Amino acid sequence: MSYSTDPSIEQILEFSMEVYPLHSHLEYTDECIKLLNAEWPRSSHSRSHSLAKSNDHLPVSLVLVRISDQRLLGHARLCRIPDRPEWCLLESVVIEKSERGRGLGRHLVKECERFAQKVGFLTIYLTTVDRESFYKHCGYTVCDPVITLNMQLLRDFHISAKLGFVLENPEEQLPDYYNSWNNAAANIRHLLASGNVRSTLENLPLLDVSLLCNSHRQLRLAHLQLATLVSGYIWCESEIGVPKKVPRCLAVPYSQVSEKLGLQIGIAPHVTVALANYKQKCSCIFNNKPFLADDHQLLYFNFFDDDTNHWFFLATLEVEVEFSNALPAFFHLAKAIKDKDVLLLTEGLKNLRTAIQRMHAKMRRLKERVDANEFYYKLRPFLSGTTGPAFQAIGGIVLEGVANDQPMKLVGGSAAQSCAIQCLDTCLGVQHSADAGNFLKLMRQFMLPNQRCFLHWLETRVNVRSFLLSTCAVQLDSIQAYNDCIGAMTAFRRIHVALVNNYIIKPRQMEIISEPAQTLGNHGTAGTTVMPFLINLIQSTEQCKLNLPLSD
Repeated sequence: MSYSTDPSIEQILEFSMEVYPLHSHLEYTDECIKLLNAEWPRSSHSRSHSLAKSNDHLPVSLVLVRISDQRLLGHARLCRIPDRPEWCLLESVVIEKSERGRGLGRHLVKECERFAQKVGFLTIYLTTVDRESFYKHCGYTVCDPVITLNMQLLRDFHISAKLGFVLENPEEQLPDYYNSWNNAAANIRHLLASGNVRSTLENLPLLDVSLLCNSHRQLRLAHLQLATLVSGYIWCESEIGVPKKVPRCLAVPYSQVSEKLGLQIGIAPHVTVALANYKQKCSCIFNNKPFLADDHQLLYFNFFDDDTNHWFFLATLEVEVEFSNALPAFFHLAKAIKDKDVLLLTEGLKNLRTAIQRMHAKMRRLKERVDANEFYYKLRPFLSGTTGPAFQAIGGIVLEGVANDQPMKLVGGSAAQSCAIQCLDTCLGVQHSADAGNFLKLMRQFMLPNQRCFLHWLETRVNVRSFLLSTCAVQLDSIQAYNDCIGAMTAFRRIHVALVNNYIIKPRQMEIISEPAQTLGNHGTAGTTVMPFLINLIQSTEQCKLNLPLSD
């Protein structure tokens, strides 16, 4: 349905109510969660995450409040429609049940229209199943769909249509209360160079993380800053000087923020140091320009002022952004499987192969500015967990104030923690060996809950291999398109193996003495024996190719 906002909309005469943007009245957040969940049940964490996005430039949550007692009576949300800057979408309109039938819904809708007009939108769209007569009474007319179910699903899973699992517009600095974290994380390179990392970090105050709970982006930034400080504290003296414990002032808030985000505690988790660690360079003007690593710089986790430190993460970021082109294919495939439409399935698989191949090109860009020796001897330790030989004496590392001060084996950052790669495997029905499969499932603990939920959705809706093996209408074109996708995934993994060989295996074999990382050896940062693990993944991917007549 559509409604073109009209400057001559009559003045609302109901002066006993006020409509506020939620982000300017955060005290109503908990009441909003209760009101919305009473109508459309959803986890409080997920709902809070969504409400925290409210801002003056959309999406915005608008709350209807009775002036006399400041009681929350209603909620509505306006958000943008992709690729149509003059349109917006009205959704989540709800009035407290006891207050319905008094014209408050219409009043709230009119106030939403005023807000949309004020910030420059010309047309409002909405979707309704059982309230068509109400919206017609408000002046809306029936129209063709302008937003697909796919876009709605992406919003439900907090996935960006343009950036995939990459966090859009990360915060750059926490509120002043957290300046000790802001400053220490921003200056970690200088602390490392001067040898003052531990002495400085041990004297940080123990801060309360509850002040961050209303903002998902602030929680992500806090996690990034603390991940930087924790990794810096552990690895600032390389492996020969690893500590037995991380001080309470870092350990407790890092544990708490991880828990609030739904993440397992780890060292340099991919979701944080790769997916939420960038900002646009001041000199770059985007418009509709494709996302390029060259146009961005790191926020934190920059221990060294060299291309290797920066480019390793930014090139990885570019691969993750490129994955967003696979999202439409997932939805094509879901519909094809639901409708048993083999032609649509074939088209979806062809689009998926193209998306994977585009990721190949982005993956190869890592070599442009990452020096093998700098990565292996300088940066790699800061990505590593506490599962290796350096921590064997006490069985890990103690996080003071966490887990009863018992040593913990913390997993380091790893490409295995990428939800994007696991999504591709899941969609294609790639089954890895028991050990590799169990490790990959373990890595899901380092993904955000919404990412895990999306993987589950794919598992239940989009297993292409199972569909092809079970349908009688399968065609040669479908099999070829599927095998082409498997070939593209195999090639992607071979590119990864070549990079690992260049940046881990060869430096180890050459035994170049720079800043020795001897005990890390040929293990990956997450603790696996890296080459056998990756070769195993290639083999299990290749084995998924199908032949006619179809068989496992």
